[in-house]
Amino acid sequence: MATHKNTIHIPFLLEKKDVVLVKPAKPTPSEVLSFSTIDNDPNLEIICQTIYAYKAKRFSSSDDNGHDLASSNGKTHDLDSCDPASVISDALSRVLVYYYPLAGKLKRHSDGELRLNCNAAGVPFLVATANCELSSLSYLDGITVELAKPFVFDWPGDGGDGRHPLVLQVTKFSCGGFTIGMGISHSVCDGFGAAQFFRALAELASGKSEPTVKPVWERERLVGTPRKTPFQIPIDEASLATSPHLPPLKLCMTAST
Repeated sequence: MATHKNTIHIPFLLEKKDVVLVKPAKPTPSEVLSFSTIDNDPNLEIICQTIYAYKAKRFSSSDDNGHDLASSNGKTHDLDSCDPASVISDALSRVLVYYYPLAGKLKRHSDGELRLNCNAAGVPFLVATANCELSSLSYLDGITVELAKPFVFDWPGDGGDGRHPLVLQVTKFSCGGFTIGMGISHSVCDGFGAAQFFRALAELASGKSEPTVKPVWERERLVGTPRKTPFQIPIDEASLATSPHLPPLKLCMTAST
């Protein structure tokens, strides 16, 4: 995770290719999805960015008995020569068959409601190459936010048809290691949902034919009427234990309003 505390000054050049749109490998439902009351909150309408770093690793294309290793979809891979960007792009195309809303467009309409148009527009995908070893950047552990920024990108909305809820960047290093920078809409996926999607992507990249957990939308079940009156806390400061290491309840509630 990037922080503002540690400073690592390593000069490197980053060559970026053109952004391409990776679309689902098969036809997907064409529909417009609504959001839950909580997910409609404009304060959640942000893109959360994470970067995953992978050391270079050598694999054998055969097992201990000399047999070729084939993936569950019947393809035999020589993992020594696999281009991580190609593998991830292919896995993304296949995982979008299950996570097809992430290949659509997100837009807040004139009625104030956020909707996701599942039109298979595709996920912006960028491949970059860095002229340094991943170890020279401490595998991005504890680096500054400024140094981390080149490994994930922002993709602006296209006019009035909305914006992409997901973007991915694969950066390859001279050592053979690589990073995956992911930007995902908080309205569409919370932390658990983003982790579930990334696990599904990793499963398909490793050779599985389908993700272990398949997503379900059904957010229309979670629509309610926003509370008009302030939330009342059924406890007071006098009933709580105090600690010199924690702020008082009054300060917490003041900071959150």
